[in-house]
Amino acid sequence: AADPVLLYYSRFMRNDVPLAAAMFVAFGLLVRALDTRRPWYLYPAAFAAALGFAMKENAFLYFVCWLGGLVLVLDTRTVLAVHRDGADPVDAISDRLAAAGRGLLDWWVHVVGAVALFFLVFFLFYAPKPELYGVLADPTAVGGVVDATLSRIQAELERNWLSSSGHLRDHSYLNFLGWFGKTFAYLAAPLAVAAVYTVVRKRLPDAALEFIQ
Repeated sequence: AADPVLLYYSRFMRNDVPLAAAMFVAFGLLVRALDTRRPWYLYPAAFAAALGFAMKENAFLYFVCWLGGLVLVLDTRTVLAVHRDGADPVDAISDRLAAAGRGLLDWWVHVVGAVALFFLVFFLFYAPKPELYGVLADPTAVGGVVDATLSRIQAELERNWLSSSGHLRDHSYLNFLGWFGKTFAYLAAPLAVAAVYTVVRKRLPDAALEFIQ
């Protein structure tokens, strides 16, 4: 409500604004976990991410964006290692990935717990509520709730991502992705080149740029 633009677009973009808020909170908690070396932040991060996935079907695109950011960080660290230490690029990347793997192994219990929490919250939001409440009275009905929930999740995936028909759109997300790629190539190529140059110029020091050139 403090930002008129977000307030305006939230009127017709369904859950995009609360989805962005939930995923931003999840991202901040993940960064906090890495900065403080405290794995307990993984749990609220998983909870916030699960809320985002329950809000809208395109929440996983945030993970794609985070992965792209990690690739940029890895590239930047690799260039600096090559320029500063004379390291081999392949060895520098391997060392970074190995360090990340060791970190995940050190936190494997918390990673598994956070992933389990994510799927639990996601499952509870997609579960049909009358059947879910009925489990409280009849615990043996949990199998039916699981089947009904998985069917709902499968139907949502097919309707929003794979099917070319639906009550809100005439094409699937995959078709829209193809059209977006063509539009981007035809109309936004100069912007893409400028964006890549800006990222390189802002993230790397002058000495590294001279080395690359």
